[in-house]
Amino acid sequence: MVQKDLALNLKHLFRSGLALFMSAGFLAACSGMSLGGTTASGNKVQELTIEELQQTEEHKIAPEDVLEVIVWGVPEFEAVGTEASGTRHAGLRYVVHADGGIDLPLIGNLVVGGLTVPEAKKSIEKEAHRFVREPKVSVTVTQYNSRKILVLGEIAKPGLVLNPGPALSLAEALAQAGGIDPLTANAKHVYIIRGALETPRVTRIPVNTAVGMFQAQHIWLRSRDVVFVDSKGITDWNRFISQLLPTIGSAFLVQRGVR
Repeated sequence: MVQKDLALNLKHLFRSGLALFMSAGFLAACSGMSLGGTTASGNKVQELTIEELQQTEEHKIAPEDVLEVIVWGVPEFEAVGTEASGTRHAGLRYVVHADGGIDLPLIGNLVVGGLTVPEAKKSIEKEAHRFVREPKVSVTVTQYNSRKILVLGEIAKPGLVLNPGPALSLAEALAQAGGIDPLTANAKHVYIIRGALETPRVTRIPVNTAVGMFQAQHIWLRSRDVVFVDSKGITDWNRFISQLLPTIGSAFLVQRGVR
């Protein structure tokens, strides 16, 4: 029920007037002038640079991710199957719990949330020394379910987009959300919002230009980034920041099961 109400609220905000909340001063700021606008808490909105957006980050394991773990030579950790090419050895798969833990055979609950894959591998190897002299461990993220991006505004299917792999570009996120609405969207004003909702960092990508389209293919989104596609019209940025960001926070919390 909460999810349904939230979806209706989001639709109302973005289809019925939120796009009238951005100022010309902010739009100019995204083109090189000093960034303007403040959040509801009075903090200044900071600029997010293209250089930062073009950098990828090493994934840190988080709740809802699915890991494949193998401790080689230990049957409890292997799922053996057959294929046309012969026997295939694979690890069992484990969903990361809300507390960051996974339940492993012979080891029990082990917290891997917040660790990178190499760090998780070392942690499992340390525990495996209890039953293997020189353990060889493989850890693979098979589903990056924790990496959610919120795509809103004049888009065909606004809502949360899952990052299926180690990286998701802006172009891919827009495509997964059904593409920009050609009738109502202002493709010159596609915003990326990153960071804490109290101190957001923002940039604008004009995907209606060749340069912008190229950038969109090489801008890598991170978990909890927000992409907002503006509508055709003049808007007030301060109201956008103060009214949209609390709604974004609620959207992520609902998806995590917070009621």
